[in-house]
Amino acid sequence: LEKQSKKFDNHDDGIEKVMHEIDDIDERREHVVRKEQEALGRLEKLQQEFQEFPPEEDIQNEYEHAKNERKAIGPKHEEARREARRVEAVYQEKQDAFRHSKEKFDRAKDDKARRRERIFRQDKKLHEAFKWVDSNRELFRKQVWGPISCEITTKSSTIANYLEQHVPNTVLKTFVTQTKEDYDLIYQKVRREMGIPVNITTV
Repeated sequence: LEKQSKKFDNHDDGIEKVMHEIDDIDERREHVVRKEQEALGRLEKLQQEFQEFPPEEDIQNEYEHAKNERKAIGPKHEEARREARRVEAVYQEKQDAFRHSKEKFDRAKDDKARRRERIFRQDKKLHEAFKWVDSNRELFRKQVWGPISCEITTKSSTIANYLEQHVPNTVLKTFVTQTKEDYDLIYQKVRREMGIPVNITTV
C-alpha cells in the first residue's frame, strides 16, 4: 500500500510539472502573439505613410526641376559674387581716399593751429580780439572769419612766408563779416569798449 501511495505521489508530481510547462508555453505564445500584433501595427503604419508619398514620377520631376533651377542660378550667383567684389574694391578705395583726405585735413589743421599760436604770441591784442569773437559767435547774424592770417591754409611754409612778407599786415589781421550789424557789433565791443584797434571789413 505504501508503495502504491508513493507511486500516486510521483504521478501527481509529474502532472503538476506538465501543467507548469503548459502554463509557460501559453505565456510564451501570448508574448509572441503580442509582438506579432505590434509588428503588424507598425507595418500598417508604414504602409499608410508610404501611400502618402507622392508618386515616384512626381519625385523625379521635382528633382529635375530643382537641378535645372540650381543650374540656372549658378551664373547669377557668380555674377553676384563678382559684383560684391567690385563693390568691396570701390568701398576700400573710398576708405583709402577718405583716410588720405583726413590725414591732409589733420595736417592742415595742425599747421593752422601752430600758425595761429605763433601769430597770437606775436600780437597779444589780436589774440584778445579773437577770443572775444570766438566766444560770442552766437551774437552774430552770420559767420565771422578772422583774423585772415589764421584762416588761410597753404600747401607749404614757403607760400605762407611769401604771404606774410608781401600781403600788408593790416590785411592779414583783418576780421571779415557778412552783415553791417556784425561789423558794428565787433566795432563797438572790440574797438570801442576793449580798445583794440582791429581791422574789420564786410563782404
